[in-house]
Amino acid sequence: MNKEELKAKIVEAALFIQKSGLVTGTSGNISARLPEGGLAVITPSGIPYESYSPEIMCLVDLRGTPIEGRFAPSSETPLHTLIYRRVERAAAIVHTHSLYATTFAVLGQPIPALGVEGLGFGEAEIPVTAAYETAGSEELAASVEALLQEHPQTNALLLRSHGLVVFAGDLDEALSLAQGVERTARIYFQARCIGKPETLSPAAIARTMANYANRKPVLPLAPAFGKNQGWAAPEAAAGAVAGAVASPPPKPAPAAGEVYEGLPFLVRPENVARFEDGRVIILDRRVYPFKRQFVTCADYQETARAIKDMVTQSMGPYTAVARGMTQAAYSVRDQKTRRQREVMTDAALVLGNARPTNNTIRYLTGDLLKTALRTIEEGGDLFRETEKAADRQVLDTYGSSQKIGAYGAAQLKDGDCVLNHCWAELTIIYTFLTALKEGKKLTALCSETRPFLQGARLTADAISELGVETRVCCDNMPGFAMSRGMINVFFSGADRVTMSGHVVNKIGTFQAALCARYFHIPYYAFTTAPDPQALTDKDVHIEDRDPEESLQCLGVRTASGNPGIKGYYPAFDVTPPELVSGIITQKGLFSPYDIAAFFR
Repeated sequence: MNKEELKAKIVEAALFIQKSGLVTGTSGNISARLPEGGLAVITPSGIPYESYSPEIMCLVDLRGTPIEGRFAPSSETPLHTLIYRRVERAAAIVHTHSLYATTFAVLGQPIPALGVEGLGFGEAEIPVTAAYETAGSEELAASVEALLQEHPQTNALLLRSHGLVVFAGDLDEALSLAQGVERTARIYFQARCIGKPETLSPAAIARTMANYANRKPVLPLAPAFGKNQGWAAPEAAAGAVAGAVASPPPKPAPAAGEVYEGLPFLVRPENVARFEDGRVIILDRRVYPFKRQFVTCADYQETARAIKDMVTQSMGPYTAVARGMTQAAYSVRDQKTRRQREVMTDAALVLGNARPTNNTIRYLTGDLLKTALRTIEEGGDLFRETEKAADRQVLDTYGSSQKIGAYGAAQLKDGDCVLNHCWAELTIIYTFLTALKEGKKLTALCSETRPFLQGARLTADAISELGVETRVCCDNMPGFAMSRGMINVFFSGADRVTMSGHVVNKIGTFQAALCARYFHIPYYAFTTAPDPQALTDKDVHIEDRDPEESLQCLGVRTASGNPGIKGYYPAFDVTPPELVSGIITQKGLFSPYDIAAFFR
């Protein structure tokens, strides 16, 4: 593998460990050694993963001297190069701050190999450095060198109070080992919470390793790598989804015409948000359907402001952000490259943080920023390439929502009445569209969703436009409707699903899910994918909106004018996994307790 191919593969690997939750922010780093020449490619220091491209990867010699690269190499370069010099079999290194492995690093306790779970460790346990040393320091490298002398066969080690380092013969093996260590650490942690785990003796570990010496290990799973496909476990590559229950097989990716066919006015892409001559034009959902009114945004800052001001909600911000990034590229299309980089980076930051609870728009701005920076570096047409990438992202979102709708429709029977809370956008529309095409007769009950009434104005309008008998109820009525046998299934969207299976969605979802569990009614949440950066609900910032908004409805005050009355408006709530029957994704229906299998 040559230098350029290795740079590209490290970028893919870096995005994988971020999406898998093995790192957060700019923590962690990856390197791989070139087959000859005494050089290694390593990730840059302090650059967000979503901004990575092959062009910004760094090349160093095995003493850590920078050879090429526009940015400084990782601060952990001394650690990486020390391992390459001391461990001949090491050709790739992955350093993570994964949750469970780091827990044992903080405790200063080794992680034992647990039967086949320890394949690849090299020894019966993963050792820990003797003392905490500052990240990136020569002292840290020296402590690792001492550990390697004590444990010459290990392929993994814990940096005390810091994180995990693994190394292997190639990048695929190193990534698999990082996953395997985290899985083992979690099993060991959970077993210790219940009782005293039985770890295997060194002799038993040796027999196990000898038994598997000439076989591909079952665990940890080796990633299947393909250009522009990211990393996935072999089951996913083969089309099976671990943890999914019976679901229809996914259909081939549809063409744009097929994706947009039959959609109601509200969700047609040109109505959600469109780009025209430097402006972004967004359907104002605050007044829809009473007025079909559009808000025109002159620049990307105004587009971000419109999103913050709830001009568009649910999945609407995704399309608006894509158009906002196009708008930013248009604004600097004829300017110098330095200015282009500054504006595109700022646009990604401003647009990506327009709504704090929903991480999807931040992933989108990261992807589009990556496209923009690569185009600038290559001297391409920034505006056209960004516009094409944005169009492709929007189309892909509609396509994935259509797949989600197919799995949603599979949960419905002829004659069902579906409760919808808030506005699940494309996923609920494609669910009804698919079910109707299958000949199922359905009815819908939409809770109004105060104070913006998305359920009453948006969900009810769009579903009824499909020809479905639709009724609207107040937010405090679903429990009573369930007690009357009026509801068969409860669906909602999800602004975020955590890796622990918690569903973060519009306020009021939790109480409806509680009622559904009491009356044995299934509750399903739609999501494009769980968020690998949110391991639990504690990792999600719940947006507290202006409390004055809860004292009014659609701009009209509904509370007393007494100055002593204050409002309270958390925009979202959290539904724990025990109340969720299943999470519906583009890969199938998952148990909330196994949603992490989405990434395998």
